Amino acid sequence: MIVCAQATFGQPTTGEYRPEFVYTGSSRPTVATAIDELGRVVFEEHSDQFPYLSLGVSLQNGWLVRLDGHGSAKGMNNLGRIAGFSGLLPRATIWDLDHGYQFLMPHGSASWATDINDQDTAVGYIPGQGFAWSNGQISWLRQSIAAYCISETGVIGGVARTENGLSPAIWQEESLRLPPGKRREGAVFGINKNGLAVGSSGRRAFVWDTSLNQIIWLKLAGFRLEARAVNDSGVVVGTATSVTSGHKQPFVWSADNGLRWLSLGWFGRSGEASDINNAGEIVGYRRLKTFPTEVAEVSATLWVPRR
Repeated sequence: MIVCAQATFGQPTTGEYRPEFVYTGSSRPTVATAIDELGRVVFEEHSDQFPYLSLGVSLQNGWLVRLDGHGSAKGMNNLGRIAGFSGLLPRATIWDLDHGYQFLMPHGSASWATDINDQDTAVGYIPGQGFAWSNGQISWLRQSIAAYCISETGVIGGVARTENGLSPAIWQEESLRLPPGKRREGAVFGINKNGLAVGSSGRRAFVWDTSLNQIIWLKLAGFRLEARAVNDSGVVVGTATSVTSGHKQPFVWSADNGLRWLSLGWFGRSGEASDINNAGEIVGYRRLKTFPTEVAEVSATLWVPRR
């Protein structure tokens, strides 16, 4: 079954979420990439010389944990394990808040880790091939280009190679599944424990109930929508990008309330949303215009539900 949800231009800004700064201890541009159920936020610190200068985790008590090496962190489980890559030649890496880090692939080949669940199974990709990693063993995903997410039940989302081109896909117990209906090139970026997968295809975002094989397409005139994450209550977050100006606006979507913009605050000019936990806390970044220079600063952001 296919359902199309047509969003309209000029979505209302929801007042349900309050934007806050993520404490990073840095004056450099920072981007928040993941949040766990304890409210711990993974962030990246950027510089002009290196796209990723350093990594860290902001804890709710105001403490910071710095991660070893230069790289990018994309996913975190509730055990304090973080998936990403490190080094100038990217190498899939898992950091542990208590025990340092480990590489998932041999030295000498580029690889990226993108997510990790509480069963300590990580997913990622090498050029042209997705993989799952568990207990030191690599499993290659059939027809995959890349793996971007894994649910607590072990369902993996990413991109598959098909006879009609590239397609969003999931892998469940080693079986490849594609969304129903007409698809364009895209990917599954998030999946919750109930089998609700989200991602993008062409200019549209989608919400795919894999248990019922029903899909909702989210469309917004003049924008390319990308859904990045979904929590176990079915609340989806992502980014809408203007196809003319490139302006980015973070959004939240639910079946009950539809698509709404996340507030950027008084000085916010644009931003992106990358992850959401089951408490409804959302992370990403905002570009903030500063005075008197009017230079836009990139700041890691936490959107907190108003109670």
